[in-house]
Amino acid sequence: FAGGLGVEIDLGAVPQEGCANDAAALLFSESNSRFIAEVRPADAAAFEAVLQESGAPFARIGAVTDAGRVVLKLGGAALVDEPIADLKAAWQKPLAL
Repeated sequence: FAGGLGVEIDLGAVPQEGCANDAAALLFSESNSRFIAEVRPADAAAFEAVLQESGAPFARIGAVTDAGRVVLKLGGAALVDEPIADLKAAWQKPLAL
């Protein structure tokens, strides 16, 4: 939220071993050691090579954009396509005193 940038994610690219193939499971599954890493495009190949050597499942699932939108897709269909400012406001609203 702080940078006001956006993201475009393809949930179909998420490694799915042990996870149901539906949007809710792909978004909220708490599989052991699942994490998202942001890597500069210039460093992506080296980062992926290290992961490949480790034998851990991984995938490039999306990219940071300057569009200011969060776009989540599954099977080519947009599940979420919202301005980052709207999502930040919704997140902050229950925290307001």
